[in-house]
Amino acid sequence: MTEILYPAYRAVEVAAGVPGARPLRLLSMLLPVWRVEVATTVREAQPYEVFDRFLARGIDQAGLDTPASLALFFGVEASLVERAVGFLTTIGHVARTDDTVSLTALGRQSVRDGCRYVIKEDRTILYFDRLSGGPLPQSHYTGINYQPHQEQRGFRGLTSMGPPFQAKALDALVGRRDRAAFNLPDGLTDARLESFDMRWIPVHVVETRSDPRYFVFSGATAGRDRHLERVCNASPVFLDALGAEPAPDHEQIWRNWLDSRGLHSVRPEYAASGVLRAVLPPESFGPGAVFRAHRPGTFEPYQQSFLQLWCADERIRTRAAAERALMMLRSGAVRTAQDLDERLHHLGVQLEVRTPSPNQVWNWAAERDDQVALSALEQIF
Repeated sequence: MTEILYPAYRAVEVAAGVPGARPLRLLSMLLPVWRVEVATTVREAQPYEVFDRFLARGIDQAGLDTPASLALFFGVEASLVERAVGFLTTIGHVARTDDTVSLTALGRQSVRDGCRYVIKEDRTILYFDRLSGGPLPQSHYTGINYQPHQEQRGFRGLTSMGPPFQAKALDALVGRRDRAAFNLPDGLTDARLESFDMRWIPVHVVETRSDPRYFVFSGATAGRDRHLERVCNASPVFLDALGAEPAPDHEQIWRNWLDSRGLHSVRPEYAASGVLRAVLPPESFGPGAVFRAHRPGTFEPYQQSFLQLWCADERIRTRAAAERALMMLRSGAVRTAQDLDERLHHLGVQLEVRTPSPNQVWNWAAERDDQVALSALEQIF
């Protein structure tokens, strides 16, 4: 089964790394959006063919108004002029009456601007979030797995979804100077509403004690989705819906979870950062243990809550840093030295160990004979 969004623990990791944020609760949700099909008329600028441009200038600037006079002026065969005039007529640059030719408004504009304008009819899809009624930016046209139904395992929708779609939202977008940033081309001359229906964006929402209160994560960006974050934190519908949710009993949730894994002596406790942790003995991590070696410092999401798995032994956390650094390299997620440095710094902060250096990562990969990670490092450096 294809996942509709990356795992929720990644959202918690990012939120927990924001100074002063103190994450409180996690919700995986489906935000309502309008999928709007629009018929568009676009004036597209193309490079002129050399002869077509001279021919248009001859009509416009030299007053040549017959194919014969154009052929004589340019010293070319009449058949060549006839073919060029026929093409310019087809694309709407030239109007012809019997043997007389003249430029249309589109043709004159093309001559003035030095490019060949072509009018194209097309259809395009636009997305408007239903909470604010505003358009979604270009960044939200790739990376997001829009869902046709509100029933998705592990995700919940809003019981109230905001007002119905209004055609004036499209009119307002067409009138914006920055409409290209919202999937409408600059050369648009007309846009006509054809149809609209509902879609849902899967997101992870992390409630925090910071401003903004809710961090939103979608597939549109690698980290926080700042656009949807602004929409959600300003939406009465969204705020009322989440405000009405009963607060989970975090400690009871995780006591039960730990008991179910045979960890009866472990009790969740709050770290100085405000994150709930389960401090586990070193033997809890590694081959054949309850948790794999990379798990210290990671978050386990469950029932709107999350727990950080922890070990007081710094050697175990350093080993986890090594495992996770190599996992990132094997996944292809790290492509530049700067990206590697940033991710290693994040690992150091999250695991409360000295930030691993690239040389250490080289050594870890060599010790494990991890050829995929070594190859990735060679490409980076």
